[in-house]
Parts: sequence; structure tokens; C-alpha cells
Amino acid sequence: MIRIKEFIRTFIENLKPKKGGTVRFMFPVILGFAIILGANTISSQSSYIRLEADKSTIKAGERFALDVYAYAHVAVNAVDISLSFNPNNVDVIGVDKGQSVLTIWTEEPKVDGDKVILRGGTFRRGFIGEHKIATINLVAKSTGQASFSTGDVMLLAGDGQGTPVSVSETSDSKLSLYVYDENEDPEDIGVAVEVNLLTD
Repeated sequence: MIRIKEFIRTFIENLKPKKGGTVRFMFPVILGFAIILGANTISSQSSYIRLEADKSTIKAGERFALDVYAYAHVAVNAVDISLSFNPNNVDVIGVDKGQSVLTIWTEEPKVDGDKVILRGGTFRRGFIGEHKIATINLVAKSTGQASFSTGDVMLLAGDGQGTPVSVSETSDSKLSLYVYDENEDPEDIGVAVEVNLLTD
């Protein structure tokens, strides 16, 4: 950061007009420098996928929903997301795309083994910021930890060239829920899960 500040200071000092010079020639140069600096800042950011469930503990046989969100730091108009899950713990009973930011689906959301595949896009330049991609409806089967994660993720920029957008894996890209049976107290399970997550 110090080197950047020194570079900017030296750069501006060298741009100062000499006697008899004019300030109007400095504006395009400074504007160009600001654009380069701004582009450098944008490239250091990245997009991500976030998972959010409507419950943290689920009773075996109970239905629940898992929302998949995408955050785009630049305009994105195509997504390809694979959500992994353990079919021994949960069953996917449907995918709701009614509130999705995607308006074009290259193929209908589908379950392929232990993955839910979400592929689609939007018209024009796409979306920026965080938006819902789909809601996955599930039913809990066996007791224990039910884990979800996004592995193969591709976001493409709405720049007319389909440029790949950098995607970071965050703590919200994975999610673990606990499935309990009718003989367990869900309040005790919630405390146990929280302790495990803190010490993990």
C-alpha cells in the first residue's frame, strides 16, 4: 500500500506543468491513471456462491428448503453450479426456480447422482450483487450430519465474450445440518452442533 502511495505521489509530481505549461493536458492523463487504478481494484475482487437453509436441525422424514445464492462482483449473465449432497441423508424432491434471477435455463434443474445441477442465464448484461439462483426442496432421511457444498461453479461475464469470472470459495459455500429422530431433543442437538462448528 505504501509503494502504491509513493508511486501515485511521484506520478503526479512528474505531471505538474512546467512554467508556461497548461493544466488542461493533465486531466486526460490523470483520468487514464484513475481508470487503470480502478480496474486493478475490480480485478482483486471475486464472486461467490452462498447456501442458506430454512432450518439448522431437521427431524427425520421432515421437509426443508435450501436456497442457492450467487454474488457477482461484475455483471454475470450465465451460471453453471453443481451442488453436492449425501443421498443417504436427504432426498431432493424438487427445485423451485420461481424467484430465480435466471430467466433462461439451458436445461431444467436436475439431480445427477449426488449433485444438483443448475445451468442458466439472463438477458442482456446480466446481474450484479447477490441474487437467488434456486430453492432446492429436500426431505431428511437418516439421522446424522447432512452436508452440502458447491464444487464445480462457473460464472460467465455479460461482456459479449463469455469471459470466466473469478469465484471464491467461502464458508457460506458449504452448509451442514443435523438430522435427528423423534427420540432426540432438538435443543440439545443445536447446542452440540454449535460447539462442534466453533471447535472445527
